[in-house]
Amino acid sequence: MTHPGHPATAPRAQAPLRAYPRPGVRQIRIRPSRVALLLVVVAPLLAVLAAESAIPLETRLVGWALWALCFLPVWEYMREHPSARRPIPFLPMIGLLFAWYYARPLVFGTYNEHWRIRLDPTTDYGFAAQVALEGWIMLLLGWKLVLARRGGWKLLPSTFDERRVRSVALILSGIAPLAQFAQAQAALPVVLGGFARLFAGLGYLGLGLLVMRVTEKRATFGEKAWLGITASALIGLQIATGLVSGALISAAVLVLAFWAVRRRLNAPLAVTAVVITLLTVMIKGSTDDFRKAAWRVSTTMSTAEKLSLMATIASGRIEEKGVGGALGAGWRSAVKRSANMDLFADIVRRTPDPIEYWKGRSYVSLVGFAIPRFVWPTKPTKNMGQDFGHRYSLLDPHDIHTSFNLPSLVEFYVNFGEFGVLFGMLTIGVIYGMLSRLANNPGQGALITVAGLVLMLPLLNIESDFSLTFGGLVMDGTALWLVLRKIQGSPSSGRA
Repeated sequence: MTHPGHPATAPRAQAPLRAYPRPGVRQIRIRPSRVALLLVVVAPLLAVLAAESAIPLETRLVGWALWALCFLPVWEYMREHPSARRPIPFLPMIGLLFAWYYARPLVFGTYNEHWRIRLDPTTDYGFAAQVALEGWIMLLLGWKLVLARRGGWKLLPSTFDERRVRSVALILSGIAPLAQFAQAQAALPVVLGGFARLFAGLGYLGLGLLVMRVTEKRATFGEKAWLGITASALIGLQIATGLVSGALISAAVLVLAFWAVRRRLNAPLAVTAVVITLLTVMIKGSTDDFRKAAWRVSTTMSTAEKLSLMATIASGRIEEKGVGGALGAGWRSAVKRSANMDLFADIVRRTPDPIEYWKGRSYVSLVGFAIPRFVWPTKPTKNMGQDFGHRYSLLDPHDIHTSFNLPSLVEFYVNFGEFGVLFGMLTIGVIYGMLSRLANNPGQGALITVAGLVLMLPLLNIESDFSLTFGGLVMDGTALWLVLRKIQGSPSSGRA
């Protein structure tokens, strides 16, 4: 009942019921790419433990440890957020190559893959496997020491004149096949040969800049057509030499330049990479027959005739054995030509007894490495492939034409033994890290990344000696820097 003088009070509203919050459940994201990588690393351990081999188990376990550490840069790269990744996956690619050349045969128990070397698998691989593992660890250490602090070394602003970028891209991309043609001429004077190698690197820059413009949708139809013409001519000339390494580097520049702008791996790019790999393996299976015909039988064949010969041999192999058989032949050829662990074990077995250390004599050609040959025409030359091959009786005594590859890891041991490997691989890791600080930093402009590709991708050639791989870095880097200075513009000119 309501009392007089007091207003009526409304009934109190009932508070809504609230559910008691449940404990949060942590969502675990299983990324297929990481699972696949773990399988690639762990599955070979089962092969080590289960498959029988004449190579002792302890040596194969050392090989598996090397295999796992070679994939460490790949794992670290995949763990990082895309915005924090270095645009060029350079060290992951080096790790994959090192695993292929040195760890793979030990893990899978294969031996005597090399076409010229025969070893005792029960005794000859043990110490070589240990030294190779130590060398790779030192390379990783050198890399980590340089990149311990975040950030890069900024040499140039990120603004560039669009018109200059376009002009330089068209000119340098046209130089690329011309430089390759000049390099293929055996009678080319030494000084001109140096210029040809220099302009070959600048040609890669031109191709990369054109890919950048096409990917950013700034290129005209004429630029797209010019890119197709020059890239096809360059790769064709490289295949006509009978060597696939140059064509692979050219393809890598084109694919990674596209990746540098898109900053992600999409399906078309992945398919392109797989197709290039399969074609390379297929061509590799035909190179031996091609070289017999083009190098030893006839020396007057034109480039078009050589390409026609390569296509004829490759298509004939496919007709005879099918696509699978052609790929298998290419795989076997690649294994035979990349048996660096056999070579390393043989060198370790015979050095310093009965063959003494070289004590640095293989590095004589590094004298004056920063001085162009046109400035110093009498600069010391090198004939490393012949000297090394004859010193270790890997070439016939009367063979004065064949060049026998001397990989940097093997060269370190040839000169100074185990200590040489430790110090040399640490030095290579430091060089890799310095180059990444210069031209391979997260978030940098696409143009700087393209320049970094041109500078770093030739270093993937870990089959060659140190001076051949790293000797041109100073001159190549200086030339690239001058070109970048040329196309540098004011902030109002736009970014490339």
